[in-house]
Amino acid sequence: QLIAEKLLSLHAKEKGYDTMKVFSDIISPLEDMCVRDQLYTNEIKSKVSYSPEDISEGLERIKNILKVKFLYSENKKELEDIYLHLKSGSSFDSILTSRIESSDQEAPREVTFGTMEKEFEDSLYELNPGEFTSVLESEDGYYILYLSDIEGNLDLKDQNMVLEDVKRIIETRLEYEHYLDYYRKFFSKHRVTADKEIFENLVEIFVSTFQKKYSPENDNISSAKAVINEYYLNGIEVTLAYNLLNPEIQSKNFIKLKDRSILPDHFLNKLSHDGFYVRDISEESIRASLSSYIRKFIEDELLTMEGMDKGLDNSPDVKKYIDMWRDSYLSKMLMVSMFDSIKISEEEAYSVYKMNDWQQTVELVNVAEVLTDSLETVEIILNELSKGKDIGLLAKQYTKRDSVRERGGEFGYFPVTENGEIGRAAFNMEVGDVYGPIKLDEGYSVFRLIGKKQDTTVNSKSYDEVKEELISQITLSKFEKYVNGYVAELAQKYGIEIYEDVLEEIDNIYLNLVVVRYMGFGGEIFAVPYTEQFSGWYDIWIDNKEIVQ
Repeated sequence: QLIAEKLLSLHAKEKGYDTMKVFSDIISPLEDMCVRDQLYTNEIKSKVSYSPEDISEGLERIKNILKVKFLYSENKKELEDIYLHLKSGSSFDSILTSRIESSDQEAPREVTFGTMEKEFEDSLYELNPGEFTSVLESEDGYYILYLSDIEGNLDLKDQNMVLEDVKRIIETRLEYEHYLDYYRKFFSKHRVTADKEIFENLVEIFVSTFQKKYSPENDNISSAKAVINEYYLNGIEVTLAYNLLNPEIQSKNFIKLKDRSILPDHFLNKLSHDGFYVRDISEESIRASLSSYIRKFIEDELLTMEGMDKGLDNSPDVKKYIDMWRDSYLSKMLMVSMFDSIKISEEEAYSVYKMNDWQQTVELVNVAEVLTDSLETVEIILNELSKGKDIGLLAKQYTKRDSVRERGGEFGYFPVTENGEIGRAAFNMEVGDVYGPIKLDEGYSVFRLIGKKQDTTVNSKSYDEVKEELISQITLSKFEKYVNGYVAELAQKYGIEIYEDVLEEIDNIYLNLVVVRYMGFGGEIFAVPYTEQFSGWYDIWIDNKEIVQ
C-alpha cells in the first residue's frame, strides 16, 4: 500500500495536483501546525531540565497515597475566617459537615505524586495526618486541604516504571511552567482585532445556517442532532459561508497581523478543517463560539509567523513530516479524480440486473461502532479492544451516536453502498475485524464488523428499486480494478524495484492501534497518514514483468 501511495503521489505531481488551490488549502494548515510544533520544541520543550534532587523528591512522594478532604469557596475572605477558626481548635470535620462541598466527600480523596497542582502538592506533603493547609488559591477559587491519613502506594512494583513515571510528571510540570511563561511574554507584545463588519456578517450567516440545519421541519438533518451532544457545521458548510458574505467585504481585510493582512476566506478555510461546534444555536452562543475561534486563529497565526521568521519551515523534521502527508494527500486527490471518472450507464446496470449478477454484488453488513470527537478516546477504545473488551460495552460508555448507544453501537444490516466510508471499508472486511479511526464530519469512528450476508430479498425488487444501489456497487467494483491496474502501470513506468529479501528479514507483527501526535501549542493529528488498502496491483505488475521478460 505504501508503494502504491508513493506511485500515485508521483503521478499526481506530474499532473500538477500539487499546484492546485484545493491542495494548498489542505496542506497549508498542516504545514502551519508543524511549524508551531517545532517552535514549541525549540522554545519550550528543549529548555526543560531538572536536578537529581527533583527525582529524589518525586520518588519519595510517589511511595505514599494521601487521604485528603477540603473546604472550598469562591470567596477568599470566607475561607480566611474559617482558617482562623481551625487555628483556634475548631474541628475540620464539623465545619465540613455543615457545608455543601461535603456532599462530594463521603470518603477522602486519594492524592499521590503528580495528581495535583505543584503548589497544592507541596503544601500537602508538609503535613502530618490531622493537619491542614493555609488558604490556597487556584484558578476556580480557594481551598483549605486537610490530611486525614497516609497509606503506602501498593501499585509500585516495577521500579524502572516508577522512575519513568516520576520523570514524566516532573517534565510535564516544568514544560507547562515554561509554556505559561512563553505564552505571557509572547502575546503581551501583540494587540490584534478582527474587522467588526465582517464578524457581524459571519455571525448573521452562521446563525441562519445553524438554525436552518437544525430546524424541526428538516427531518433529514434533525436526526443528525441525535448523533452527537452538540451542534456543528462540517467543513463544506463552513466553506459555503464565504459565498454568503456581502460581496463588497469578501476581499476586505479581516485581520491585520504585523505586516500581513488576512482575508475572510483564509480564516474560513482554517475553520473548515476543524468544523464549527456550538453548545446551542442561539445567536449568543454562536457569537461567543465564533469569537473564541477567531482568538485561537489569531494566536496560531502569530505563532506560525514567529516560526516562519525563524526559518522553522525549512527544518529537516518539519520537511520530512510534511512530505509524508503530502504524498498521502496527493495520492488521495488522484484517486478521487479516478473515482469520479468512472461512469456507469443505466444500460450497463440494467444488463447486470437482468443477468442476475446483481444478487452476487449486493452485500449487507452490520457493524458496532464507537463515535467520538477525541483521539485520546480513540486510543482508549483500541487499547480496550486489543484486550478483548466487548465493543458494545465501549459504545454504551463512549459513543456520541445517541441513536445506537443503547444497542451497543449496532447499526443493523445495511448495504455496503450506504453510510459512506464505513460501508466502503466494511465491504473488504471479515466478520470480527476492527477498523478505524475514520474521520467523519461528526467525529472519529471505530467499528467492528459483526455481520455480513447477501441480500436475499433482491430477487423480489424491481430494477427501479435497486438501481442507485446497484450503480454504486458496480462503481466500487470497477474502481478497485481500475486503481490496481493503474498503479501496476505506474510501477512499470517508474521502474520500481522491491527487495523482497530485505522485507522477509523484517519482523511483521499485526497490531490494531492508532498513534496520535499531540502538537505543541495545540492540535492533534494521526502520527502517520492512513494508507488506502489497494494491493492487487502487485500481482498485475509481476504478471506484466514476466510477459515483458
